[in-house]
Amino acid sequence: MSKEQTPKPVNNIYKVPIKDISFMECLNEPPAIGHCETTTLSQGRDEIYAKFNLTNCPGFYKNWKNLTPEQKQRIQPFILDNDKEVEKVLHCERRFQNTRGDYTCGVPMRDGQFPDPNALNGEFGGCCIMGCADVPDFPDCPYRTEVFS
Repeated sequence: MSKEQTPKPVNNIYKVPIKDISFMECLNEPPAIGHCETTTLSQGRDEIYAKFNLTNCPGFYKNWKNLTPEQKQRIQPFILDNDKEVEKVLHCERRFQNTRGDYTCGVPMRDGQFPDPNALNGEFGGCCIMGCADVPDFPDCPYRTEVFS
């Protein structure tokens, strides 16, 4: 395998505060508009670029207005929450990214074969920053809560 094909760990990730916009249907009235404060993950060389990169997403409110009705059914609109701090995700040498944009724990692989950038999980599963995986027991995992002696 050549060096160009060898995946590299992904560590330029930030948790960016956003407000998901929701529309509630009302009887014989225009929809009620509300929002939910949350965060999303974005990459960039610093927090400013991570926020800027989100403005290119289809869900960013300025872009969402131009989507088709079918796309609007699938994509959640959001605005940036500039009142809250952007947080850098902890550095990890085991974090990679597959072609879907999911972060994996270990190099993306399928059926023991890697690298496979189309695989859903890495060699150790999904990365816990995605919120869908447990924190692994690796002594060097930055999200590990238990310390072994």
